[in-house]
Amino acid sequence: MESTGETIIKSTAEPSKPSPELRPTETYNPYDKSTVITKLQERKSEKHPLRIAFFDVDSTITGDREKTNLIRKKLEDLGYVVVFVTSRTEEMIMSKEQQEKSSSLKRPMAQLGKDEQGKRVTIDPKDVEPEGVLDPDIIAGSTGSRVLVKQKEGGYQVDTGFELQMKMESEAWRTGIIKLINYINKEKLFCQPIPIEDAQNFAKRETDVFPPNFRIQVNFPNLESYQQFLEKINQFKLTKRSDLLSQGLDASSVENVLNLKITDDSKPTQKKFSAYLTPTHGYKARAEEEIVKQVCERLKIGREDLEILIAGDSFPDLGMGLYGGLDTNATFILAGQSRLTQPLITREIDEFAGVGLKAVKNRLSQNGQGRYEFKPPLLKARKLVIGHEAYPGTSNQDSILAFLNELH
Repeated sequence: MESTGETIIKSTAEPSKPSPELRPTETYNPYDKSTVITKLQERKSEKHPLRIAFFDVDSTITGDREKTNLIRKKLEDLGYVVVFVTSRTEEMIMSKEQQEKSSSLKRPMAQLGKDEQGKRVTIDPKDVEPEGVLDPDIIAGSTGSRVLVKQKEGGYQVDTGFELQMKMESEAWRTGIIKLINYINKEKLFCQPIPIEDAQNFAKRETDVFPPNFRIQVNFPNLESYQQFLEKINQFKLTKRSDLLSQGLDASSVENVLNLKITDDSKPTQKKFSAYLTPTHGYKARAEEEIVKQVCERLKIGREDLEILIAGDSFPDLGMGLYGGLDTNATFILAGQSRLTQPLITREIDEFAGVGLKAVKNRLSQNGQGRYEFKPPLLKARKLVIGHEAYPGTSNQDSILAFLNELH
């Protein structure tokens, strides 16, 4: 299909430059007065295990509302502080009360309701979402490209140290990436940003959230277009800056080529191909690493002192589950009915939507039905539980609940 002007969109993302008073200093850190540190300090003083749960939301713990709430309750009963590492934007899983106390969030509330004309309207997420997905101790939203830390006195503070790792303000990053997409699409329509990436759609009340600060989701018409898009990006990264400019690539796009990570989120069996575009440090495993680092520094503990439970269902969760929180005592549960199950357990399959899995599978050893050990090079091994293989016939939620019941 030839590219048309209809696919070109403007980047109108709200600037998110950290305020000077919120930049990390020797005296300020958003974790210092956070609920996560408060809870873990209390458990440390009582000599209880120090536990953190890094959970994806959609298709991992969602489905039946009561089961979602029960999963959250069981996690907290087991002493886990809860971190949601999700593709949802941060305001989607934060109650109105907490948003109003979150001075550093600087994003409009999600339009999660609809009026009689079918237009999106702003309502309290508590009115539509189960309690189990709201107001966790930490939110790593927009596919882990932003980290918000819940405070003891209420509200969330942006982890501005993590934000600075994105290397530029969100408006500049989004503008450069959108221009890069439009440049590539001049040849033909390789990919198209989804509707939420155009702020005008939010203003017209046609989409539920404002464009994410540091993430752009794109859909591909087929696997071939996806692979060609990846090839073009790789070619750009190997090309001299001056040559890219001479080819007509915008200067802001050139700057962003080297600050771009592409994370697959396809559903190959449904012939649906999509990906998340983020800065190179803005993804789920990196957000998990940031949080573990901050917790260890604040509590003055080693990584081996932490018990980490990770749960997810899709490709963005695989890196978080296998490579996030390195050298902790980690267990990764792949939720029942995950699209990743067959590629991981079937010997003849070595890729997922064109992304190679051989290196991962070579480091897996089976220790029982649905139970595996994953050994990264030179690092502490971790457990992998494949939901509906370990607990036959279970759905995403039921597999998580079955595992948590074992921990009890």
